[in-house]
Amino acid sequence: MNPDLPERYEATFMLLPAGESLTYRLSETQYRALALGMTGRLQVQGSRFVSFEPA
Repeated sequence: MNPDLPERYEATFMLLPAGESLTYRLSETQYRALALGMTGRLQVQGSRFVSFEPA
């Protein structure tokens, strides 16, 4: 990790049932609210991540 570079947070979401994967850049707060294997509703606007609501 380079302390001179800003941290970037990304998450990959798998759309069901198709299995298509989409990757978005998130804020640190949004990223930390996620856990591996969560299911729920992904909301995007164009190619921008808006929110993820756990089921």
